Amino acid sequence: KVELDCYKVAAFVPLCNAVIEDSDIDLLDEIIVGLNQALGYALDKAIVYGTGVKMPTGIVTSIANTANAQTLTAATGVNLYSDLITAGGKANGNYSRGAKTWVMNDTTYTKLIANSLQVDAAGALVAGMSGKMPGVGGDIVVLDFIPDDNIVAGYFDLYTLQERAGWTYRVSDEVRFVEDETLIKIRARYDGK
Repeated sequence: KVELDCYKVAAFVPLCNAVIEDSDIDLLDEIIVGLNQALGYALDKAIVYGTGVKMPTGIVTSIANTANAQTLTAATGVNLYSDLITAGGKANGNYSRGAKTWVMNDTTYTKLIANSLQVDAAGALVAGMSGKMPGVGGDIVVLDFIPDDNIVAGYFDLYTLQERAGWTYRVSDEVRFVEDETLIKIRARYDGK
């Protein structure tokens, strides 16, 4: 049994009407795109690090005090990948219909690429990875809020995410009438474990 409450995630931007009128681009559309990205970023962060208090419970939060949280030594090359694959094996794939996913920031991903470099038969320098974890496969997802040298590995299709109310946008020039501003807001309701 899993109880999901579906908490609200929202953002808004007040914008001076003169700026909207003088813009050479569809500024409201650009702001809505930015708000979409902000909401997606907040949801990604909650899925990985959410505390479970007024937000979804994150994957890292739920395993932080278990044997599944591993610290690796400073191995390089093949030894690094051997250690990563062994540590990633702690993720239980029972009931999963997908492949293991590896989540890290760009700095960590770049270090992995550097450790996979080889020279091919033609003498060219090639990386042993291209968006997939060498040796075991699985997509690599780059999220900038993951700390350097941290990798979250698991079967993310086993994460329960409930969307109670989808993303809604509202634009109003009445709310901030006195300030002569238009307010653009976005909101959604989610919970997950």
